[in-house]
Amino acid sequence: MRFRHDDDPAPLEIELVTDDGFGESDVSFGQPRRPWSPRRKALLGVGTAAVLLGGTFLLSRSGDTTDEAAPDTTVESSTTTTDSSPTTTRVRPSTTTTVYTPPAQLTADPGWRVYLTSAEGNVREFDPVTGLLGDPISSTYGGIYAVARGPEGPTFLDYGTNDMYTLVGDGTGWKWVDDQLVHENVFDGTVLESISVAAQPGGYYGTYVMGTTSEGRPIIMLGDVRAYEVAPDGSLRRFSDGAVLGGVSSGHYLEHTCDDAGSCRSTVHAAAGTLEIDGGANLQVGFSSNGTHVVTLDYGASSQALTMYDVRTGPVFTEEFVQINGYSGSVGGWSPDGRFFFFVSGSSLELFDSTDNSVVELTGRFGNVQSVLAVV
Repeated sequence: MRFRHDDDPAPLEIELVTDDGFGESDVSFGQPRRPWSPRRKALLGVGTAAVLLGGTFLLSRSGDTTDEAAPDTTVESSTTTTDSSPTTTRVRPSTTTTVYTPPAQLTADPGWRVYLTSAEGNVREFDPVTGLLGDPISSTYGGIYAVARGPEGPTFLDYGTNDMYTLVGDGTGWKWVDDQLVHENVFDGTVLESISVAAQPGGYYGTYVMGTTSEGRPIIMLGDVRAYEVAPDGSLRRFSDGAVLGGVSSGHYLEHTCDDAGSCRSTVHAAAGTLEIDGGANLQVGFSSNGTHVVTLDYGASSQALTMYDVRTGPVFTEEFVQINGYSGSVGGWSPDGRFFFFVSGSSLELFDSTDNSVVELTGRFGNVQSVLAVV
């Protein structure tokens, strides 16, 4: 835009700029852009320095927080913008992200996963290293009772499909088929062994497979509520003197015995030895694969008490928590190597490390998770 004064033949030129920048306006007068003045260059330098400084602070803070984050950490970040006036600052609302950091004991893929079940019967796969939680796997026939993991991935065993397996732990399981006790590959149904044993009525469910010995031989419960080992020829051998109501896991079991005076006791039998513990026939138990630890879950009227025992020394950890969803159906799950035990307390997934008896809470983001179904 030009202005001319009668006393001054030289025109006065003025350039129009927008409020939010220092460049040319979108309106053109057909004149070339004049060089920026020293004042405009100074203002631009102040704005640029403020933006760079703010970016450096945010990156530094975010990096430090992530490195020191707990297993489930909330990290907040905010964006700061500076107006053309160096004295005016506007802060936009902060954004929140959740950072999952695995426990120090699990920094590499262990080759197994944790399978969680909800009150609705849905199962989800959890990776304790990455924190990833898979989509719900719905039951078709009334509930998934076990998970077996093979080279092609996990196989989910449902209550309503064929006869129920009692898993051995090597991808095989025992089940009843009419009057035959059958040992099968659970992935393809290949029959490995078949034994003729007549089922007998009585007990909680009549005759059923309640576990296996350390050599993988089947153990059944008969009508006298006693455990018997089944030989390849079908003959039976008494497995224990007392009652075994919690199942047998690779030869590990909890035995309940009472004398003539009515005094009863509960004794843990495991590879690492025997241990008398408090509790009774209502205890659920879960043994580590190496037989050094056993966990018990004792149900009360309105609460549950979980106790971890080192079979060689005694109790090493106890936790009491309110029973929210009723009977959970599972004590928890041991990792295949027998080191870690995963269990749900309230809505949090927790990890017990048998090497130092430490407990770590992994996260509380799972919502209506009822129990750990398996770790395979």
